[in-house]
Formats: sequence, C-alpha cells, structure tokens
Amino acid sequence: MDKKIILFDIDKTLLNPYPIMDDLADKINNKFHKEIDVFEIYNEYVKKLDSSTDFYPKDFLELVSKKTKISFTEINSYFYNPKIWESYVYEGTKDFLNKIKFNFNLGIFSEGFRSFQNKKLKMSKLDIFFKKDLTFISRRKLNNVFLKTIPKEVIIVDDKKEVIETLKKLRPDLNLIWINRIDDTILEGIKTIKNLRELENLI
Repeated sequence: MDKKIILFDIDKTLLNPYPIMDDLADKINNKFHKEIDVFEIYNEYVKKLDSSTDFYPKDFLELVSKKTKISFTEINSYFYNPKIWESYVYEGTKDFLNKIKFNFNLGIFSEGFRSFQNKKLKMSKLDIFFKKDLTFISRRKLNNVFLKTIPKEVIIVDDKKEVIETLKKLRPDLNLIWINRIDDTILEGIKTIKNLRELENLI
C-alpha cells in the first residue's frame, strides 16, 4: 500500500518567523551599540513588494546595510545564523515529524523564492524530513498552473485561511488541514488544529 503524502507550508506552520527581525536588531545593537529600528527598514522594503512572499533576503539585507552603514557581509552572517534558525522551529515539530516520517511521505507546499525557502529548511535542519520530489515551492502557490503539479488527494497543512479556502474551491480532492496558532477560529468543513501534535489524531 502506498504511503499517504502530507505537504506542509513553512512559515507559521513549521517555523515561527516573528522573532527574525527582533534577533537581527539585537545583533546589530549589541555589536555596534546602535539603536536600529529594523522593523522600520523592513516596512520600507515590503511596501515596494507586490506580495510579502516576494521578500528576497539579499535585497532587504543590502538595504539594512545601507541604512546602518554596516557591511553587507556582517549583516548577512547575522541573518543566516543556523543556530538562530533552529530556534525558530516550533516546539515539538521535529519530534512529530520524526514520529510520522516512516508512515507518510512528507513534503513541502510553500510560497516564496525557492532558494530562500529551501535555505530556511536546511538551516533549521528540517530538510532531512522532506522528500525533494515532494517539495513544491512557487512565488504564487495558488496559481492554477502550479496547483496542477500537486498530486491528487494529498494532505495539505497550511496556516493561511485564504490559502485553505482557495484550495477548497480549486482542488476539492485535497485533504485540507488549517493550523491556526493565533485564536480559536475554525473553518466550516475544514479540520482545524492549533499545533502539529494535534495532526496525529487526524491522519
């Protein structure tokens, strides 16, 4: 019997992206004793983007370097510190993936620059759990053409309400699970969990 496939989104599903800018600011402030508002620089950068998933680290870090007068090489090394990225993995995630990896084929369904998304997985040491041929990453993952590349009847776990609702309309064959870590909102007709450990009872 073929194993079922589970595809996971990355940000806010496997990784917590919220501390990233705080950590970058702390590194800059502690090293150079400068009170830098990294969020202000970030907001300036993302305002120019069509979508937040168009975030490209090199462009952002070059802007930080320009604003702070700190070399790009140093800023880049602070941002891409593997130890920090490991800390962004939600508690219990690796234990859960390790537990189910023998009974399921695990993959990725993510939006953004492929190189950056893959680097996140590698730095956080999550890449070992996912099959390369089941890694689906696109700048616009709800694009009809891209969605046709997703295997039929797979399980998809995603944190974005709009993604789940759109997939329900465009790919009714998929088994959709919404991971809502923020509040107690549920979606009618959609399985909802608050953390990955709850997923075990649904698969």
